Amino acid sequence: MSDKHDNHHIVPLSYYYFTLGGLLVLTAITVGVSYFNFGSMAANLAVAMAIASAKASLVLFFFMGLRWDSALNRGTMVATIAFLAVFFFFVGADLGYREEWESGTKYAEVKSAAAAASMAEIKEWERPSPDLVAKGKELYLGAGGCATCHGNAGKGDGIAGGALNPKPRNFEDNSSAWTNGTSVQSIYVTLTSGIKGTGMAGYQAMLSPKDRLALTHFIRTIIPDPQGNGKVDAQYASILKDKDSIGEEGGASSQSKGIPIDLAIDQMLKEKKK
Repeated sequence: MSDKHDNHHIVPLSYYYFTLGGLLVLTAITVGVSYFNFGSMAANLAVAMAIASAKASLVLFFFMGLRWDSALNRGTMVATIAFLAVFFFFVGADLGYREEWESGTKYAEVKSAAAAASMAEIKEWERPSPDLVAKGKELYLGAGGCATCHGNAGKGDGIAGGALNPKPRNFEDNSSAWTNGTSVQSIYVTLTSGIKGTGMAGYQAMLSPKDRLALTHFIRTIIPDPQGNGKVDAQYASILKDKDSIGEEGGASSQSKGIPIDLAIDQMLKEKKK
């Protein structure tokens, strides 16, 4: 039994030799042009894509026999390649607007590398000030994300708190109702390590020691009767030493397990520029 699918075109052997020769020549050209700079990244990319497209065309039209295939298959393949070209165009459409992207020598600048806090600074931040309270309020309503669960007024009625069990703390609760207590030290420990078995996560990786203390001072402005002693005050010193790497004598601990991420990036960039 025979049908139209049996009458497919048999590609002459000479075309395979032609394809092989063309691919070898184009590969040699690819290696050769890699040693030249055509003036810009866009030009270099255009040359590379042109050679790659020529190689792909040889394989598609001759080795895979697309030249002798139906018009529908040829049209589908050409449309697919055109769509891919448009996709790459839009992906790289912003390249010309990137600072010094063509030279390849521009490094990302760290605007404000976070230096490790000293014990003297911690002692200063332990005392509330208008600036710290204002910073704490900004973090509470913004980057800290506290208001999402605890609500803008701290009543535990945030939009994300409804799904939590137990419910987020109402900061207007009496101090005796707080799991860890309401002292500066205990709230700092809570913000650093979180509270197991609840939705309260630790913010040690997200907020600096100064930010956590600023947030602590703002939260204490909501509490009706913040107490001077908390239930986990004893953990405060070890939190500063082990998690925040703050030395006993001031400055970053020589036994520090790490440094702030943006400070590390800044140092890496400086080393790379040397």
